[in-house]
Amino acid sequence: MALTVEQVKENVRAVLSHPLTTSHAEISRLTGIHREMIREIRFGIKFDNVLPSLPRLDPKSFRQKCYNCVQWKPGTEEFQGSCTLGIPECVSEGSTWARGSGAYSVTGEEA
Repeated sequence: MALTVEQVKENVRAVLSHPLTTSHAEISRLTGIHREMIREIRFGIKFDNVLPSLPRLDPKSFRQKCYNCVQWKPGTEEFQGSCTLGIPECVSEGSTWARGSGAYSVTGEEA
């Protein structure tokens, strides 16, 4: 069954009301919306004309993961790794936390 315009607006608002650092998985858990739909809404692939004033993720940030940052220190098999800046969210919230982090850098320069 197709969603009404109001249901679409409600879903878009539910997804985009979370901070950009919140993972798709966490938003899915909280809202019941499928992670792929959340990704498409957050990157403006779908419904980019619905509530356009709400912030969306920059499509270039899609590959920003903590383990791609110069501040990431790979770990052993028991521990996957850690942020050398001491940011615990990288581990507790998942590697996509880097998307909203001002500390993310692939060159070692300030982002």
